[in-house]
Amino acid sequence: MKLMVVALWLACFYNLVAPFEQGLEQVFHWVLIVLPIAHLLECIIFKKRVEEAEGDNMKHYLQILVFGGVHLLHLKKKTKIKA
Repeated sequence: MKLMVVALWLACFYNLVAPFEQGLEQVFHWVLIVLPIAHLLECIIFKKRVEEAEGDNMKHYLQILVFGGVHLLHLKKKTKIKA
């Protein structure tokens, strides 16, 4: 799943260098505008879930900015140690 998201990002950036056909060019331009905004909103909306997850929060935020909800599916909650 993450590989498909990376392929979409690469296609969007490739479209900036060597534009696709006229109709497809516009689609990839809009995706390149909307995708980062949507992923940023996901970071804001799911902030509590990221903070409760295991591992480095900054790494999780970076992966959400790149992969979006696909990364959110893989977040695991921190296990609480009982004293």
